[in-house]
Amino acid sequence: MQRMNRMVRVLVAVFVLGSSLVLLSCSSDDEDENVVDVDTLEEARANLGGRTFTFTGSTVFGVASATLAFSNDATQFQLTSGTDRRARGTVVYRSCDFTVVTSNYASGAGPQVGQTFTADPCEFNSDTSTLTVSFNNVTATSTATQPNASGSFTSSN
Repeated sequence: MQRMNRMVRVLVAVFVLGSSLVLLSCSSDDEDENVVDVDTLEEARANLGGRTFTFTGSTVFGVASATLAFSNDATQFQLTSGTDRRARGTVVYRSCDFTVVTSNYASGAGPQVGQTFTADPCEFNSDTSTLTVSFNNVTATSTATQPNASGSFTSSN
């Protein structure tokens, strides 16, 4: 009987230890808790609307450095680089599909009219106020941002 009691205690201890390890492995990951995969218009409006994101040292949209601004309703974007290069267009949210409508970039030197960029992933981190996008196996994360002082860029071309 004592042997049986000891065996039951050992089994209970193993069960408790195993359960504790399972609970620890299921704890929330603080890093991912505040990262939103922006794939609906509602998420875009809440997290990207009226914001500007600066990307440096990457080839996002085919340029070395760029500033990406979203309209207040997050359905339009404006990409600028340098002092006079600009592309504007529309955004559809599934995986952040950017379609260039107007552009003054030289051929081969940036986004062109009619070109579509699909960002996958397209993630906003509310802790760091950064946007991470991937295009053609190139992933870039913006610097921290705040909402635009003026709310957004003007929608006229």
